[in-house]
Amino acid sequence: DHGMKRHYSMELNIFVFLFLSHQGAAHTKRYLMNDVMQETPTPGAGPTFDTSVPGNLTGLVGKTAYLNCRVKNLGNRTVSWVRHRDIHLLTVGRYTYTSDQRFESVHSPHTEDWTLRIRYPQKEDSGTYECQISTTPPVGHPVYLSIVEPTTEIIGGPEMYINIGSTINLTCVVSFAPEPPPT
Repeated sequence: DHGMKRHYSMELNIFVFLFLSHQGAAHTKRYLMNDVMQETPTPGAGPTFDTSVPGNLTGLVGKTAYLNCRVKNLGNRTVSWVRHRDIHLLTVGRYTYTSDQRFESVHSPHTEDWTLRIRYPQKEDSGTYECQISTTPPVGHPVYLSIVEPTTEIIGGPEMYINIGSTINLTCVVSFAPEPPPT
């Protein structure tokens, strides 16, 4: 019965709230009070991640990288971005919580997309980032970012020997080029 589940959930939240209040956790009490006052969402109606959004991205050194996270049914929850390497909170909603101003949250109102923009990325910025929804407990969707530099290679190199007067065909392979080569 849906009504009984809601009653049980509210009873549990109130118990946790009263227990923490008794322990003197004033700052925790303020946050839990918000949870107690909210109605527990019905199963399946809460926020979810659109897992069709790519979870592995490759970016170039120095070229702005965009990590996208699409959240359905967000409601009054908040989306945050966390860097796994150092468990660093980067953004909450549209606000940046890191002193590194290369990181910024981008969100257009009335859309489901929450994008972490990283300006002038370096190889050290490679790693896992997590898009988190402020549910209780929080749920997250990891995005792996690999920052690379363009490389070139001549097939058959680095040394080739040919006879005088012979025709030579050199093939240069460029990986991770920011633009296609001119034709």
